[in-house]
Amino acid sequence: MDVTGSCFFMITAMSLMIVKGQIIPHMEEPVSVALDQLVYEVTSQYMDGVNCLVWVTNRGSPYEWNPSMFSPHVIVASADSVQEILKYSFDYNCQGYIVQTSSPEEFLNKWELTQSNHLRRHNPKMLFLPWDDRAYSDVLFNSEVANFLSDLLAIQVLENGPTPDDIIFEIVTNNFYEAIDTPDHEASIVLGVWPLNLTSNWFPDKISDLKGKTIKYATLQYPPYAQLTPEFDGMDVRLAQTFCEHYNCSLIPVSDDNLWGELWENKSGNGIVGNVYMGKADIGGGAVYLWYNEYKNLDFSYPYLESRVTVLVPKPRQLPEWSIPIIAFSPAMWGVQFASIAITAVLLFTVNKNAEKIAPGIEERRKGEFATFSGIVMRSFGMALLQPPGMRLISGSVLQRFFTLFEILFLLFTTIYSGALSSVLTVPVYYPPIDSPRALYKSGITWMADHDAWVYSLQQATQPYLQGLVKQFEAHETNNLIAYSKKGGYGFAIEIMAAGHVTHTAHLSGEMILGLHVMKKELYTSPSVTIFRKGSPYAEKFNWLVHRCLDAGLFLTWETHSTIKYLSSRLQTALKLSESSGHELDHPVKLKLIHVQGAFILLCFGSSAAIIIFLIEIYYHKLVKK
Repeated sequence: MDVTGSCFFMITAMSLMIVKGQIIPHMEEPVSVALDQLVYEVTSQYMDGVNCLVWVTNRGSPYEWNPSMFSPHVIVASADSVQEILKYSFDYNCQGYIVQTSSPEEFLNKWELTQSNHLRRHNPKMLFLPWDDRAYSDVLFNSEVANFLSDLLAIQVLENGPTPDDIIFEIVTNNFYEAIDTPDHEASIVLGVWPLNLTSNWFPDKISDLKGKTIKYATLQYPPYAQLTPEFDGMDVRLAQTFCEHYNCSLIPVSDDNLWGELWENKSGNGIVGNVYMGKADIGGGAVYLWYNEYKNLDFSYPYLESRVTVLVPKPRQLPEWSIPIIAFSPAMWGVQFASIAITAVLLFTVNKNAEKIAPGIEERRKGEFATFSGIVMRSFGMALLQPPGMRLISGSVLQRFFTLFEILFLLFTTIYSGALSSVLTVPVYYPPIDSPRALYKSGITWMADHDAWVYSLQQATQPYLQGLVKQFEAHETNNLIAYSKKGGYGFAIEIMAAGHVTHTAHLSGEMILGLHVMKKELYTSPSVTIFRKGSPYAEKFNWLVHRCLDAGLFLTWETHSTIKYLSSRLQTALKLSESSGHELDHPVKLKLIHVQGAFILLCFGSSAAIIIFLIEIYYHKLVKK
């Protein structure tokens, strides 16, 4: 234990002594003596394994309990200041509570509030002690918080007497098998009386047999994960149904129009996460992922099958035909070509200028086009186009040898270019496909889905391109998504499940997929989970079942069965084929005039430029003569 923890428990132990010595005077009331014995039996048998116990009390009860056990693992809290102590109890994961207050249901509300604001969560065992002779369990167990806790135990005074041996306590627990809004609901279940029923189990395992309890399952229409109509089915639903088969409960769907939903700061929400958080549903599922913001307010089951989220993006467009003369070479090849021309010009100019020094006695210095550097540059461009010099060079001269070497070099360039050009003339060339999140971000394309839940897993990302993708995302209703899909130029999020099947949403259609392809690299991957309220008593048994289903391979079976039963095989095939970014025209085509328009554009541009320059020169020379 760290220093902070040691100091905390030291203060706790001192607080316990103060409570015993000053705040709560030691009383020898028969009920108090008997109560101490009963509490000791219950805590030693059922709370021995908890990290620590929290004792919550306030003054004024005729049956104030004075514990005979003193341990630094018992945290004492006054009912008036319990909120602060509860925060520490969650810090140290205290799972046991002993409560003796005049308003125990108020303590439950404060405990629930603390848990909702704390990152830790647990399913507690709570023991409530009598404040007086009145029966209080029905009021306590009819509270909203008690509806979601399974291990609540209340001690009530059944018979009083002058000695501890005359005292009889009634032990009751909350009726976890029915929701509090069930007609004719009985909030309390009598487990027995003490000390007559010493062999009774005061904290029975209520989850092992839920006695036909109706479990509300928050979900949405999202096959093959969940199917609401025409029947309640789906991969995640079957997991919950299997849970009910094992633990004797029934499952009913809870759904609204908000899909996965969202949570708000005012402790409310909607959709799957909101219905579970607000207690409108006991558990929830249907392609729910490991979302951090939701984890702060809900419990997640053990993760099962991993899915990939990617995007249907527009297929790459064909490059315009006028660019064919340019795209025959890559930018790197064009760079090498122009660098070769520049080097040729420099070397020819240098050799021509120093011809007499290089080879004395041989008159090989050329005039005319070789006299100036600009002339040599033009000659170098001519060589690149395999154009011979206008005048014959002296045989065996250095200049002739350089010319020969460079002509061979440019012949190779021309041959390579001709081969590349013949390829792009007959087989269409397209822009690079969008096959990765980075490419999607650089393209600037807006991508869409039917809910913001598609980007929940990206909102905590630190990479700039992923942050940019979140900004490029838009959530729209189904009708708007259909309209955008017909318009074209947008991306649409899809989910590829573990067995390779693609989930269906209402806006997906075969017509829409024709102009799109599946981005090869996913945006993110995440396993699916089932969600519960924080500290849900169902979580432990549910996680055990998830492991059994994973071992048996049931999830893949359920996915395949639900896909075959509810999804369109034609649409699945179309989506599978769209994983290729290829185009229907990726085969040789007949050469047409449109394919050589780039060459004619260059010819027209060059001729026009030559005429304009020629006219400018004539005009310039006339001005000079004047």
